[in-house]
Amino acid sequence: TTKDNVEIANESAIISSTVSDIANNILEDIKKKRF
Repeated sequence: TTKDNVEIANESAIISSTVSDIANNILEDIKKKRF
């Protein structure tokens, strides 16, 4: 159903934003350790 698709899309968006936040945090840590 459309509702199921919307829920799946929302979860995917949450997961991808969480993953990118984690990736950004890792990059920030690496930058701090280098300099």
